Amino acid sequence: MTRQLELVLLDGLYALARLPSTAPNPSWVGGQFAATIFSKRGISVVCEASAVPADVEAHHGYRCLEVAGAFDLASVGVVAAIVQPLASAGISLFAYSTWDTDYILIQETDLQIAISVLTEAGHKLRRR
Repeated sequence: MTRQLELVLLDGLYALARLPSTAPNPSWVGGQFAATIFSKRGISVVCEASAVPADVEAHHGYRCLEVAGAFDLASVGVVAAIVQPLASAGISLFAYSTWDTDYILIQETDLQIAISVLTEAGHKLRRR
């Protein structure tokens, strides 16, 4: 049986930005949900779209779904319960997990279809 989750649609539009690995830690990152991910291949940033400087390479127009509640790090199938129905519907996403919960970013153009798909899969959605 697939997990049934409560998802919260965060306000605002989000962006996924990319910086070179040699760039300094970006001071402009912030918002309700933001993440900076460092790797040897580059720096990936997720944050509110309005915070991303115009000269930074970025994909804009994402909406953010937060899995309500906290899950133990050993929990199995939380992200899969969201990703599987969206993948079956052909909806691309960006997933990010924190210590406490998970976030799914979906293009705003796919949001209504994604909500319908997730609701049909047994998940509940509320707006913040």
